[in-house]
Amino acid sequence: MTLQGVLDLYASTAYSGTDGKAIHLVANEDIADLSLYSLSVANNGGGSDGPEYTLSGSANAGDDILVYRVGSADNSANFFSEYFGDCFSEFEITIATGSSFPDGNGDDPVELFEGETVIDFYGDVNGSAMSGDPYEDSWVYRNDDGSWNEPGEDADENDGTYSVYTSEHPILCVVQLSHLLMCLDVWIYSK
Repeated sequence: MTLQGVLDLYASTAYSGTDGKAIHLVANEDIADLSLYSLSVANNGGGSDGPEYTLSGSANAGDDILVYRVGSADNSANFFSEYFGDCFSEFEITIATGSSFPDGNGDDPVELFEGETVIDFYGDVNGSAMSGDPYEDSWVYRNDDGSWNEPGEDADENDGTYSVYTSEHPILCVVQLSHLLMCLDVWIYSK
């Protein structure tokens, strides 16, 4: 299991201010018992809080897992399905935590635990909060080479709504590109 991304997406005024917070994981092998794994957000740095949220269920190798928070607005439960649109189904497992987790605010390191051992992380858990709020109203996404794609603060905020983005989360872009290519292919062959 590895961290793939950390999200603190801009929810606009149409949603609760706590919508848009999520952690994207990938199962690297079949996992019969996800409860062996847990997550933590080291709010404002300063050291690990230890495991804060324990996963449940099982996963197949390659599954994309989205662990997300549902805010307090009437439509909060729909935030991620509306944000990702048809691409929401690219996450094989979606876990609405039913709690205030994840609670990062764009500058907080994240840890993935197996048992009590940290097996993956984003940011310096033992340092202070990350400078520049690298994923406030934005996201970070792990590249294939293990480095992090960090578009920067407010990369997801644009015109006061959540429907226009200056920088989209990569899982959304990949699916949109393949859909576009499929549509172009159909259009070309229909001419």
